[in-house]
Amino acid sequence: MYVWNHIDNIDPDMVLEIKDYYRNSYSLQKEVQKIIYEQDNGFVRLKTEDVFEKCPKFTYWCEDVAKIKIDYIGYLISAPFYTLKHCHIDTDTTGVGINFPVSGCDHTETIFYEPNSDVRSVLLDEHAHKTRIVCYSDNWVQLTKYSLHTPTICINTIPHVFTNTGEGLRISMTVRCTPETVPFRLMKGWDTSKDAIRWGSDWYESWYGHPKPPENN
Repeated sequence: MYVWNHIDNIDPDMVLEIKDYYRNSYSLQKEVQKIIYEQDNGFVRLKTEDVFEKCPKFTYWCEDVAKIKIDYIGYLISAPFYTLKHCHIDTDTTGVGINFPVSGCDHTETIFYEPNSDVRSVLLDEHAHKTRIVCYSDNWVQLTKYSLHTPTICINTIPHVFTNTGEGLRISMTVRCTPETVPFRLMKGWDTSKDAIRWGSDWYESWYGHPKPPENN
């Protein structure tokens, strides 16, 4: 089953450019701190036009190397924790995430777990502009994991969780593209396991059933 791979031939100056975009923005840092003050993880949607304007190397990579059209770009933020209560699957139309390290990613991992019939799912809308499905199981079996020390592409419709064993925030920039521009050629081995990628809500209903709303709603 294809799950993830580090992306080849990445310009290190592009990664530095993405990190500097956050370091040079007081307003983004303030927004991130506000989220973490209220909860231990969160999401900040970025303005694609502003990212493109201030990160020309990243813009070139998207348009001329990966050849993707952007659905949205955002920061995934987590305080130090390691717990399966945050295991989830995303609700994007493509099921593919392209992730870049921004800050505090060196001591973190993304762990994927085997989908199984024991999984119980609850649809949550706890982050502005982003919905996810939180997964529960008594029988999690680890499938694979990666460290976000370099840009990585992955399937986000497989149950996964971020770990953060460092002392500070973990901030990554995730890029989601439109369905017609998924960069399959960057995904090593995807062509031998196409069924790892399912599109849209049909995937969730066929694998997990329709997610139940939170009990307190």
